[in-house]
Amino acid sequence: MGPRHSINEIHTQDWRWKPGGQQFDQDALKLSKLYDQQARALVTAHLRAVGMSDKDNLSPLVVGVIPRLTESLSVLYRVPATRRLKRGRKVLADSNPQAQLFADIAERMCLDNVWQLVDARRNLFRQCMISFVESSTRECVAVRVVEPHSIWRIPTPTAADDIEQDEAIAILIRDAVQIQDKRYQLWEHHDDDTWSCWITDGGGALVGQQPYGEDGLIPFGCLPLLMVYDDLPAGQAYLPIPESRLDFALNVTALVNDLAFLVKQQAHSIMTVATDDRKGLPTKLGPDQLLVTPADA
Repeated sequence: MGPRHSINEIHTQDWRWKPGGQQFDQDALKLSKLYDQQARALVTAHLRAVGMSDKDNLSPLVVGVIPRLTESLSVLYRVPATRRLKRGRKVLADSNPQAQLFADIAERMCLDNVWQLVDARRNLFRQCMISFVESSTRECVAVRVVEPHSIWRIPTPTAADDIEQDEAIAILIRDAVQIQDKRYQLWEHHDDDTWSCWITDGGGALVGQQPYGEDGLIPFGCLPLLMVYDDLPAGQAYLPIPESRLDFALNVTALVNDLAFLVKQQAHSIMTVATDDRKGLPTKLGPDQLLVTPADA
């Protein structure tokens, strides 16, 4: 038994829940590129769209507004957390073997670093997903932080903010130009409250060895996915992407590039020649050009 839903179907239904629809994913991707400082093509396209700066400059200045803002907001876990293991209402002592085992697992999971990353992505996009996976090399649970433009869900209308009640979820794990080269984790919820997971291509076809067999039935007692928000979702599947933050970053970058272009055009010496013979003299204005004037100027 394979998946009941196609990747395309999950995409289409997900965009009905994302504020702004497909534009949500586009804005989130732009924020991601600005944060990772991989936004040269994005900035170049924006400068040409607004008609600012030097259109021939293939290496525009990219102002790090988004990384700086996100860093200022992300203050959690700068100091390593103190963790205690509880059994029921009882807090176990640090010397307890189970508490020591938990501390060892937390260290192998790099939990402090993981939660720093979660906090940064939450402050950048207002939400992100945490995916828990088995790691045989670390002999523990590993954590993957997924950005919102790589997540597509079919939520339950009465509990859209509870991912464990979703009907289906698709997570992009490898992007590519061709659909058949893309890779997704496709999760489906069954009537008995169990979940199946498959690895598919962009068309929904199963690809390679399946981690949980052909039926995809996972051995866990719950869905190993968690949505993290920066505010109470109050029944929403997604919180809006901060458009003002994106527009501010792009327009500050445009102004800086326009200023650099102005300096290039104006900060140069101009030679003035007084002559009646214009033959052989340039008539263009700008850097490294001669300004031609009449003989009696």
